[in-house]
Amino acid sequence: MLSLPSVLSAAILALFLASGTARGQTADPIVIGLDADFTGATASGGEAIRIGASAAIEEINAAGGIRGRPLRLVVTNHRANPRRGVHNFRELVSRHGAVAVLTGVQSPVAIAQLEPAHTLGIPIISPWAAATTFIDNGHAPNYAFRVSIRDAHAGGYLVGEAMRRGYRRFGFLMQNTPWGISNQRALSDAVEATGLAEIGAQVWFAWGQDHLRDEVDELLRAEVEAIFLIASPKGGQGLVAALSALPISERPVVFSHWGVVGSDFFDVTQGQAAEIQMKILQTYSFFAPTDPDRLKRLFEVICKPYRICGASDVKAPTGLARAKRCVAS
Repeated sequence: MLSLPSVLSAAILALFLASGTARGQTADPIVIGLDADFTGATASGGEAIRIGASAAIEEINAAGGIRGRPLRLVVTNHRANPRRGVHNFRELVSRHGAVAVLTGVQSPVAIAQLEPAHTLGIPIISPWAAATTFIDNGHAPNYAFRVSIRDAHAGGYLVGEAMRRGYRRFGFLMQNTPWGISNQRALSDAVEATGLAEIGAQVWFAWGQDHLRDEVDELLRAEVEAIFLIASPKGGQGLVAALSALPISERPVVFSHWGVVGSDFFDVTQGQAAEIQMKILQTYSFFAPTDPDRLKRLFEVICKPYRICGASDVKAPTGLARAKRCVAS
C-alpha cells in the first residue's frame, strides 16, 4: 500500500503532467486541502488527520517537494455537515488553488464531496472515511483515493475475529447513516458467508445519539452473544454507559469499527470502557509499532508543536497513523 506522501505525490504529479503545470519554473507552494470536522463530536479525529498530514507534508518538503515546489496545507471545517463539505471542497479549489483534498472522519461528508471532486477533476483522498462506496463510486476516471481499510473488508475481519473467539449469534448496533448502511451490508455478507453464524437482531440509532439503553435492551432480548458496533464516539459512549449499568454476566462482548475512536472516546469513558469487553479494529498501534525507528522520528517532529511525544499522547490514533504513515510502504 502506498504511504500518504506517495499517494499525494502520485496524485499531484499525475495532475500536473495532465495539465502541464509541472513544466513551470515557479516556486509557489502547491496547495493541499483538508476538510474535516474540527469543532464537533469528531474534532479530535480531524485534528489527528491535520497533524499527520502536516508531518507528511513536512517530510515531502524536506526531500525537495514535488518537482522543486513545496507543499502547503490549507484547512477548512465542515462541522460534520455534507452540504458544508461540498461548499468547502469547491472553495479549497477555486479560492486556494488546491490540487488535492483530504477528507475527514465522516463517510457521509466524503461521499457528498465525490461530486465536486469529479466535476472539477481534483483528487479526493480519505485517510479515515471507510464507506465502500467512497471508492466504488461509479466514476470513470475515478479521482477518489483511500489510505485505510474499506468497510467491506472491515466487516469480514470483525466477523472472523468474533468467530475465532467462539461467538455465533450476533447483534448489529449501527448509526443510521450511509456509513452505517455500508457496514450493515458488509457485516451481513460476512455472517452469511460463514454458514455457521446467525444475526439475532439489527438495531439502528440516530447520528449523534448517546443514550442507547433501549437499543441495548432490544439486543439483549434477542439473546445475542456479541455486538458489532458501528458508531461515532458519542454512540460508543452511549453503548459503554448502557452496558456498564448491567451485571457483568449479562454484558455481551463488543467488536467495534474504528469510527468509535474518532474523538476523545477513551478519555470520556475512562474506567467504564475498561470494564467492557470491547475489541476495536484499528490498522496501526502506536504501542506496538512495526517500525520503531520511524515512529521515533515522527514523535521528534510533532512533540514540540503538538505536545505528542509518545504513544500515550495520541488521540484518535487512526487519523494520525493513516495521515502520516508510520510504517514504510
